[in-house]
Order: sequence, then C-alpha cells, then structure tokens
Amino acid sequence: MLKSRIRTSDKPVNAENLTNNMHAKATKKKLKSNREQGLNDKTDEQIFQEGLGKDKHGYLHAWGRGKSITDYFRVKPSCLNLAQDLMELKKRADESIIEAKKDVEEARKEAEQAKLEAEKDKKEAEEATNEVETTRQEVDAKIEANNKMWEKR
Repeated sequence: MLKSRIRTSDKPVNAENLTNNMHAKATKKKLKSNREQGLNDKTDEQIFQEGLGKDKHGYLHAWGRGKSITDYFRVKPSCLNLAQDLMELKKRADESIIEAKKDVEEARKEAEQAKLEAEKDKKEAEEATNEVETTRQEVDAKIEANNKMWEKR
C-alpha cells in the first residue's frame, strides 16, 4: 500500500500511519488466506473494508483524493451495499429453498410410511373380520346342530 503512494516531499512517513498500513496489509493477507482455506467466504471488497475500514465522503482509503469509490468499483456506494444485500438475500433464499426441499422430502417419506402402516392395519382388520366371521359361522353351525338335537328329543 505504501508503494502505491508517491511522496512529493522528503518528509518521513508518520510512524502511526505506517503501523496502520502494516496492520491493514496483515489483516488483508490473513483474511485472504482464510478464504483460500475455506474458513470464510468474504469477497475482496469485504476484505478491503475490514482492513481499511468503510470509505467516507466519497474517497477511497489508500488511494487518496484523486480516486473515488465510483471510479474504483464502477458503481455508487449505495449500489455496492445494495448489491451485497442482494447477494446475501439470494444466498439465504437458496438455503431456504434447500431446507424446504428437505422438509418436503421428509414429509413425503412420512406420508409413504403412514400409507404403508394404514394398509397393514387394514389387512389386519380384514383378517380379524374374517376370523370373527368364521367363528360366527362355527358358532351358528353349533347352535343349529344343538337346535336339531333339541328338536329330536
């Protein structure tokens, strides 16, 4: 960052500014390496903002008065924020869609399981009904046989 700035005077660099620039450079390097390792998903713009802070009054930090945010990013700052918000909303929407699909799949599986259980219960009920009917027929046959025996006596 210091290399991009050309000093017009022989005045030495302020120690505080040098420390801030070195800290910003280290922060940027650390965040980029974390992103490459998959520890964060920040964009270059977000890394730049974390290292140097948010831009104020239309000027870009470390670029001086000659370069504005609009010149660098080719959009106005409010559009940058809107674009970031839009990307975050899209990401959340995609996550919600994936979650909803999982919920639908789980509900479908539960419905299939309930259907199978209902069919099983229906078969058991039919078998029980058949058993009852068979038992009723046997009892009716025995009653009829007993009635015939009583009639003969």
